[in-house]
This record gives sequence, C-alpha cells and structure tokens, in this order.
Amino acid sequence: MPQVFLLIVFLFFVLVSNKFSKDRLSFFVSLIFFLGGLCNTVVVWSNGGKMPVKVTSEEIKLYLEMEAENDGRHCSMTNETKFNWLADIFDVSDLVGVAVFIFSIGDVLLVGSALFILLRFFCRLFIWAIKKPLT
Repeated sequence: MPQVFLLIVFLFFVLVSNKFSKDRLSFFVSLIFFLGGLCNTVVVWSNGGKMPVKVTSEEIKLYLEMEAENDGRHCSMTNETKFNWLADIFDVSDLVGVAVFIFSIGDVLLVGSALFILLRFFCRLFIWAIKKPLT
C-alpha cells in the first residue's frame, strides 16, 4: 500500500530534520501526525483495505451501500471488523449540517497536527514579514 511507504518517508524526513533542528515542538507534532497516519493504516490493513464505519443513521447506511457498489474504501462496522476503536466512530453529521461526516482518532491526530504545523508556519512567516525592513 502506498500509505505505508508515505508514512515511512515522512518519518525519515522528520527524524532527519530533527537532527539539524533544535525545535522539539515541531518534532513532537510531526510524530503525532505520523501516529495518526499509522492508526488509520493499521485499521485499513487489518480490515482488508477498508475503513470500518460505525452506522448511526440511515444516511450513513445508504452512503455505505452506495460506496460498496462502487468498490469504495469503507465498510460497515461489525463484530468481525478489527480495531473498531480506531475506526470511523465519531459522527458529527448533525452538528455540522452535512449528511455524512464521520471521523476516527487517527483523523483527529492528522488534522490537528497538520493545522498546528500550518498555523505555526504562517505565524513565523508573518513575524518574518513584519521584521523585514522595507526598501
């Protein structure tokens, strides 16, 4: 699977960049990003290439049936699926106002750390732009 290759490459770059940088916070956040990707990869691998989804409403059930017809990447969560606690279990469809919006612990780690890295980058860019003298 290409996910594993990308995770290994990402971990390599994190470790190499930490060798030349004294920024421990970025290293820690990068490891959280790696852990989120690893969580999702473990679930998908152990369930035959599909991410189990906890069915909590009729919309989710219909979505999974449509995706199954198109050979999708998701399947319904059952007692036979493995690592259910790492699968898509958080349903916030009603809060967001979207028909289907479900995510996993791995997604939270991935998105949270990616947002932190982007926010930190743009803050540093903004500070650099302010300090740069106008010519």
